[in-house]
Amino acid sequence: MAIPLIALYVVVAVSAVHFTVPEGMLWVVRMIAAISGAVGFTMLCIVVGEQPVLARVGRDSLVFYAVNALSLNVGKLVIFKLLDIDAVHWGYVGQLAMGLATTAFAMLVMLLIDLVVQRYFWWSIGKDRPMSVSRTGTAE
Repeated sequence: MAIPLIALYVVVAVSAVHFTVPEGMLWVVRMIAAISGAVGFTMLCIVVGEQPVLARVGRDSLVFYAVNALSLNVGKLVIFKLLDIDAVHWGYVGQLAMGLATTAFAMLVMLLIDLVVQRYFWWSIGKDRPMSVSRTGTAE
């Protein structure tokens, strides 16, 4: 149900901006956009909130936020300089795909940094020392 409501929001909002809407009907169009957008995105957040990957990003958001610029620059360096990919003259879809690929790579870099911080630099983010597990599988 969230996707149709968000689609309705996009259609109505774009229509209100790009087409001439009579002054008396403008408030109706804006109200439809506001309600469908608010309900649609709220429903989407409820569904997305149950995903373990996004829950981890939310739980460790301090680390992800702190290394965001660094990891995105590393991603751009690797993809555009080391792999020598020139996407400047690509079409819209190609550039969008390359942007999404760069973002996904940067998220992977952030995840790796987060794993290191959670394991070895837990004190830097105000967490308690993680319990170490012995080779027998019991907590020490």
